Parts: sequence; C-alpha cells; structure tokens
Amino acid sequence: MIRLAIKSGLRVSDLLRVRVGDIGKEMTVHEWKSKRKRKFKIGKKLLAELNSITGGKSDGDYLFASTRKPGIPIHRSTVHRRIKRAIQTLKFDCSAHSTRKLYAQLIYKDTGSVRKVQKAMNHHNITTTATYLDINVDKLIKKGAKK
Repeated sequence: MIRLAIKSGLRVSDLLRVRVGDIGKEMTVHEWKSKRKRKFKIGKKLLAELNSITGGKSDGDYLFASTRKPGIPIHRSTVHRRIKRAIQTLKFDCSAHSTRKLYAQLIYKDTGSVRKVQKAMNHHNITTTATYLDINVDKLIKKGAKK
C-alpha cells in the first residue's frame, strides 16, 4: 500500500477504494475529495507486486480488504495505526499523508516544474501544491512558476 501511495500520490481514502479490477499499467481513480478523475501510470515491478496480492480475488473486490469484515476495505484508522507502528524505530515523524508529499517532491525533483506537480496532484490552486513542496508562495508568485 505504501509503495502504491508513493508512486500514485493517492490519499488514503482513495487508496482504500481501489479495487482489484482497477490494477493495470495505467490506472484511473475517481478522487473522493476532489470529485475528479485522476490517471497515473505504475511501473512493472509495482504492478507485479499488486498482482501478487490479488490472488483469488475478483475484479470487484477491494485491493486492501478488511479481514474481519468481508466486502469492505480496511479502515483508514487501521492504515494510520500500522504506519505509526512501522515507523516507531525511525528517527523522524511521518504519516500516511507523508507519502502524498513525497510523491509531489519526487515529481518536482524530476521536472523542476511546480505546474507539473500541480497537474499530477490534481490541485485546483497552485498555492496548495506549493505547501506540499515547502515552497514560499510569495517567492513563487514573484518568480513565476515554470510552465
């Protein structure tokens, strides 16, 4: 789940709604918060990993399904709790939403374009994107974002 989050920039609420039939080289997700479609590609290695966990599941099943309550995804609090437990040995603090910020920063590192990050993140306002990149919005406006 973490690798899919980092490679897609999806919010936890959107990750939990991914179904087995959604998995492919190019994925389309309807974002819950923005109510917009979002397309992204995933690499062969991640695709193989995701396909390996779908064994015995039908296309309509949730990829990250609850083991206690069949037919529904795991709860978002479970994701947060698992991440918190997994990072206890690390010397820094992060959360499930940190994967979305990392996704934005990786795109910016590769492209140098705030606009490309904005498009990939499906943000309406570039100031939202700037907060993910820890960029001073005033400097961004003065300098002008790369197209």
